Amino acid sequence: MFKNLKLLSICAIFAMSLCANEVTTNSVAEIPANEVEAQNAMSDASAQDITPKSIEDFFDEFANEYGISYGESINGKTFFSAKATAMVGTNDADFAKALSVAYNEAFLNLQIDFIRDTYGKQAAQTLRKTFTDNSTNAKEFEKLPPESIFAQLLTKISELAGAKLDEMLTNLGVDFQKGLSEERKKILMAENLVKNIQTTAMGQISGLVPIQTAVTKDGSTYDIGVIAVMSEKTVQIARDMKFKRNSIIKGKGKNIKEFLPTTNDGFLDEFGIRLVYDENGAPVILSYGRWGYIKNSSDEYVNKRQKDIAQKQAAAQADAAISEFVALSLSLKENSQSGKDVEHALTQLITSGNTQESEKVAKNIIDIASSEVKATSNMQLKGIRTLKRWSASDKNNVEHVGVVRFYSYANVKNTNEVLGIQNGKNSNQTQQKAVKKSQDVSSKSKMVNDLDDF
Repeated sequence: MFKNLKLLSICAIFAMSLCANEVTTNSVAEIPANEVEAQNAMSDASAQDITPKSIEDFFDEFANEYGISYGESINGKTFFSAKATAMVGTNDADFAKALSVAYNEAFLNLQIDFIRDTYGKQAAQTLRKTFTDNSTNAKEFEKLPPESIFAQLLTKISELAGAKLDEMLTNLGVDFQKGLSEERKKILMAENLVKNIQTTAMGQISGLVPIQTAVTKDGSTYDIGVIAVMSEKTVQIARDMKFKRNSIIKGKGKNIKEFLPTTNDGFLDEFGIRLVYDENGAPVILSYGRWGYIKNSSDEYVNKRQKDIAQKQAAAQADAAISEFVALSLSLKENSQSGKDVEHALTQLITSGNTQESEKVAKNIIDIASSEVKATSNMQLKGIRTLKRWSASDKNNVEHVGVVRFYSYANVKNTNEVLGIQNGKNSNQTQQKAVKKSQDVSSKSKMVNDLDDF
């Protein structure tokens, strides 16, 4: 289930698409048929399956297939990749949730890389401290100064109290070392080298579209990888969505239900959003929200309620993904310390009537890292509809649920017409259009993402 990938053997089509016409603001931007065909083909659930050995293989296969380099712009298209690891394995009842969280983490890592590379600032500081004592008496401890009469009295009182406590502990059968102890330390050589690096970044992302995802097993854990693209077209579509207006980007597409997997099990391979064109040539954002639940009750009603709650969470995940496509604000702060710490020291342990000395060299590598990321997005839900709710059990009987949500300008227009009806501004034509749009909403959706769409 997790190894299904939808890479296509259409390098020639993609190469031609890289030379597609730029979007103009004065007229409708018609996307060439071959470019749309490539995108739609990538979105097809019946595409050829390729099983990479690892997520890194998945990234390399994709780059080689389409002749791209991650992070580099080719004719206005820039590709990105990132991965994350699921917290639990497939035999855990929470695997469905862990997989959804891992996808969100992988896509966040991708967004972080973009913000860091685009808006990042870095400050570095290196500190070095050294100390050596090669004196003739370097290994000799200085004699303790004689105590005053009052200090001697306090010492005797302490020893007396300590002896009394020792006797009480002995009566209780507690093993201990008699007498109070004091440790003295003399550093013969010390060397400390620390490099502090701080990276900060803050910026906005819009139009970043996941194209493909893959889940592969790595030992006892599963990695999930995400490949995404950004271009002038995707940014323009995101901007049109933000202002709830008809996009000037057009292309020859097909009915969006043809992009969906044919079975519920097929949805187990789908994550994130996809950009496709419908039969009217309008861009559509499909979003696949996923979650899981556990049948831990003997009462069927309780289990069904758990399923309903999980599907609501999946719908929220799908809406959030669409919102992040429109506009995401992200701030990043990373700190790291690296270096070494060497200390050659002489230690003297003084106990009642006994003195012990030891010499030790401690060598340590310094490796400390911390990061803080804050990502926020918001948008009106007008224009987003539910296409399909699904549920499936994987091979390990883990329960997965999902909701496919989609955004289109047709949905926005339909909502506006409904609001017009409520305000008494309806007409027969408006009512007919509203009915037609509701049929559109009922169509099935699948996770689709194309390179040549962008």
